[in-house]
Amino acid sequence: MVTIRGARQLEPAAGRPDPHPDCVVHPDGTLGPRETHLQFDAGKGAPDGMTCDHEGGLWIVFYSGAKVARFHPDGQLDREIALPTPHITNVCFAGADLSRMFVTSAADGRPDDP
Repeated sequence: MVTIRGARQLEPAAGRPDPHPDCVVHPDGTLGPRETHLQFDAGKGAPDGMTCDHEGGLWIVFYSGAKVARFHPDGQLDREIALPTPHITNVCFAGADLSRMFVTSAADGRPDDP
């Protein structure tokens, strides 16, 4: 199993990094114990770049996995989008209404990849 530890997640409403992505924040502001939010099976690509959408969904690209996946705030997989090259490195949204998704990839010895 591969676990993302210490990954930076954006707080959708404020658009700023969450300073304690691995901890539960209690109503009184104190931090709880570290927790793993998402865990991935080895061999399906390594989680790499990520971003949040306006609904609080977390989009993660998978290096050597040829996909981008969206997760609900509770960690449940919402959807996956297959991509035509395996080494996906990052994802972002752009445009006036942030409705266009852009992904980047690495050639990494694959000069004919799109």
